[in-house]
Amino acid sequence: MKKHLFYTFLFLFIATAVITLVGITRLIPIDEFYLKGLFSSLILELCGAVIFIYRKADFFDDAPKSNLSLASLDVVENAKICNTRYLDQKVSEIEDSAPTAMTVEEVIESINAAPPFQKKEISEKYIGLVFEKVGYLKKIDTDWNDKSKVRVNIHLEKGGIVGHSIWFSTTLDEYPELKVLTKDSAIKVKGKLLSASAEGLSITLQPIKIEILGSNKSVNSQLSMATETPLR
Repeated sequence: MKKHLFYTFLFLFIATAVITLVGITRLIPIDEFYLKGLFSSLILELCGAVIFIYRKADFFDDAPKSNLSLASLDVVENAKICNTRYLDQKVSEIEDSAPTAMTVEEVIESINAAPPFQKKEISEKYIGLVFEKVGYLKKIDTDWNDKSKVRVNIHLEKGGIVGHSIWFSTTLDEYPELKVLTKDSAIKVKGKLLSASAEGLSITLQPIKIEILGSNKSVNSQLSMATETPLR
């Protein structure tokens, strides 16, 4: 549509200019009244074209704007690359971070030994420590904070009813073995401490790495039996 309008106005401008110039040079006899009108129209069209071109054209700023745009794009791209490298580095640092030498028992005893008013403050000092422990499955429930996850509890002593334990949350899609894992099955978890409960004798970890120990063959066979659809 824009092209049609452009060529229409261009044709009218050329036609007006040709007829006016032919009339002025007396190649074709044109009445003075109409000739004045044609000449006025030609002048107005020229003025309009000049004003339009002047308003739309950037006579001096083309190069700087182009350079500025390219520089801005380079800055954005460099920022994206830097952010990606930073995140990759952070993930690598977390995965490779060395576990603390402290035990879960020491953390719980330290909190219990503190005055009641200071227990919360003492427990918060341990947040962020990395633990890597082997425990034995006691309980799996739906995580009340995120229904798409399950909350797993492992005791540090096999067969113990009451004792120090670790809680962590994960998804069954990532670890489907948990669906058929039997009680007291060994699980190795590495994660950052999120909270510690002196009354519950437990800590909660944000898992970095989870490893299902024991007989993988038996777990896999039970998992296949649980997911297999019987033929009828």
